[in-house]
Amino acid sequence: MTVSLVQAFSGILSFIYRGKEKTDKGFAVMYHKLSYRRKLIRGIWMTPIGFAVLFLVFRIANIHPATEIIVYVIIAILFTGELTYNYIKWKRHEKIDEEH
Repeated sequence: MTVSLVQAFSGILSFIYRGKEKTDKGFAVMYHKLSYRRKLIRGIWMTPIGFAVLFLVFRIANIHPATEIIVYVIIAILFTGELTYNYIKWKRHEKIDEEH
């Protein structure tokens, strides 16, 4: 249920901020207001924090080591995919902006 609410909220924010000017300098709390370059930067510095929090949760919850490894691999693949996507979109938008 919680995941569905988060996805619905994210979808609503994506719809609200679609086509609006994105923040490329300064501070922005809302992820959806960021440009692809800023999303990439946020993703890069949030990745180690995310893994650290995940590590602490696994230590507190006493999760089986095999399960930990599987979760770490899945999260690493997802983070890598997100960073790659944001990098590609940033470069495409950068190229389009140079042409105009």
